Amino acid sequence: MAYSNKSGVETRKLPPKDYKAMHRGTDEGFEGPSGNVECGSDDHEASDRDDPENRPSQFQASQREDSGDDGNNFRLQKAISAADEEIRELKERLSAARTTQVLQQKQQKIRGLRKQLEELDRREGVKDDPCCNRTGSPLVTLKKDLKESMKAAFAAGTQQNLQTQWKAYFLFCEAFGLVAIPTCTEVLCLFIQFLSRSMKSSDSIRNYVSGVKSLHLLSDIPFEVRSYEVNLALRGISRLNPHLPVQAAPITPSILQDIYRILDLSDPSHASFWCLFLFAFFLLLRKSNLVADTVNTFDRTKQLLRQDVYQEGNLLLVVLKWSKTNQFGRRLVRSPLIAIPESPLCPVKAFKHMCALLPAPPSSPAFLLPEGKKLRPVTYPKLQSFLRDSLARAGYNSKLFSSHSFRRGGASWAFRCQVPGELIQLQGDWASDAYKAYLDFSLEDKLAVCRHVRDAIIVNQTR
Repeated sequence: MAYSNKSGVETRKLPPKDYKAMHRGTDEGFEGPSGNVECGSDDHEASDRDDPENRPSQFQASQREDSGDDGNNFRLQKAISAADEEIRELKERLSAARTTQVLQQKQQKIRGLRKQLEELDRREGVKDDPCCNRTGSPLVTLKKDLKESMKAAFAAGTQQNLQTQWKAYFLFCEAFGLVAIPTCTEVLCLFIQFLSRSMKSSDSIRNYVSGVKSLHLLSDIPFEVRSYEVNLALRGISRLNPHLPVQAAPITPSILQDIYRILDLSDPSHASFWCLFLFAFFLLLRKSNLVADTVNTFDRTKQLLRQDVYQEGNLLLVVLKWSKTNQFGRRLVRSPLIAIPESPLCPVKAFKHMCALLPAPPSSPAFLLPEGKKLRPVTYPKLQSFLRDSLARAGYNSKLFSSHSFRRGGASWAFRCQVPGELIQLQGDWASDAYKAYLDFSLEDKLAVCRHVRDAIIVNQTR
């Protein structure tokens, strides 16, 4: 019996369907008469409708219904992007608000802690304590005073030298890309070699090395350097670059007399400088006891005042409160000056003449210069300039002399006058035998040694 479907094809004559292959989803299916896969049958369409994977989703269906063209799709995507951007901005605002809130809470907490500290200070009576600052606790004040005390341990000149040495060391390390703090043996030796290019004296280089060590000690940083290698570098540089220190030429009494001849002692400035010259020569004084570097840096505890010079007839007693070897004022150095009758080099006469031309209160500086209607203390630059100008006018090479020439000349003259070395050391306030380096021996002094040796030999031969 033959059956026919809606299309009138007899189904009995069709090959049987392979339902298992269709169920596995393979490419195998039923083949039509021509051997091709039959895709247009009602049964195949029914199977596609029954398969949920092949059935279109509701969103796709609605999109097909609502969006009939590409313009609708573009507007929908733009709306979605705008919504995403708005959400992102809201999140950023929320995050910023939370950060601001946290900061405000921390600031409020800090203000609360400060109020508690102020309350504690009030309870302890800090503001009523005269030994404390009103802006800090007793411990803060104590630490501040300690810092000032430790800073005062170094003289002003030493502090300036240390700052110069530290600056040079840090610039060297920065230029060569080396680690400055903490230093090591290699870096310090390289620094020594670098300084030898511009410094002739190994002693000056040694001072810079000492400055680097002080930097570590003051900063509480270990100074782990092998001293043997550092000393080898310094010694080698001294051998390769021999250096003869240049000392200022000594001023002698004959040079002072030549200076006296070209001065006009009726001029108050000349009278002040002349008295200063004689004080420096006879008392073997350092320039720091006589003058300051500037007018503003004049220190009444260091430089001489009018009241530090006591007059008693033909005698002057000069009291030194401070010196290089007496920086803490633990003793007073009293040095007398006696008159030299009928001599232009009389210090007593020069002091009285200066005071007559330049009267000043006892608390004023000892050596003054008139500037308009005021009196100003003599400064080191003016002393150096006037001295060299006077020496040049007197016929000397002024470049060979400095203010230190008075100290060296006075010590050499005293030794030539057979003053014992101990008294010279006492007069010049030397703490050691360093005064011997200031003595200048002439050829006549050395010939005197030869004569003493010759006379002793002759005496022994006659016996």
